[in-house]
Amino acid sequence: MRAIVLLCAVAVLAGSAGRPAQETLDEGTFRLYRRGLPVGEERFVIRSERGRNGPVTKAIGNVTLERGEERVRISVALEATGPAMRPTGYQVEISSDGGRKIAGVVQGGRFLARILSERGERLKEYTVSEGAVILDDDIVHHHFFVAQRAARGISRLPVLIPQRDQELPADVQILGVARTSVGTRTLDLTHIVVRPRGAPERHVYTDERYRVMKVEIPETGFEAIRTPKEAL
Repeated sequence: MRAIVLLCAVAVLAGSAGRPAQETLDEGTFRLYRRGLPVGEERFVIRSERGRNGPVTKAIGNVTLERGEERVRISVALEATGPAMRPTGYQVEISSDGGRKIAGVVQGGRFLARILSERGERLKEYTVSEGAVILDDDIVHHHFFVAQRAARGISRLPVLIPQRDQELPADVQILGVARTSVGTRTLDLTHIVVRPRGAPERHVYTDERYRVMKVEIPETGFEAIRTPKEAL
């Protein structure tokens, strides 16, 4: 069993007896494909609630995915604060074959990871830039936060990829609204291109509220399609 856990300074999943009223920003399911073949599914919910210093956005997702011959299960929880949805907490747990565990914390603009394996223990640290968004591997609903930045006219931002201990600068461009195929349906969607430096570009398609309906990574053949119930 392999588990990867990343913990931020703010406990994302910690609840309280007097939880404030919540607003659901988005909720749904993606079917995942690679080169046209089904490889998994992602279920997620993104909610906003009133915090002491403004709105707090919480995104929780569960993914089942085939990575080569390996079947993995991924659980993620992300917390962001303020109108800009600045990441303040993150957890990810990946279960699959193998024997590796990573635990990390992000605080004060730094990421510190503790990596445990059969070879022993090691630590890794790197800087997290101001304005970064989390866009982790194989997590489709994280593109919601990129789309929200694009809607505010932001065309360049750092993207944090915790599973790779990596941060990359990325250009973000809105190409406009066009009729777009989403599975067997055709919808009028906003086309956003995300170009992380040194990584494959991503094509993100959103509705008028910048909720993600479809994601394509042409270089890897990956495609995520929103199921019809939520694609309204």
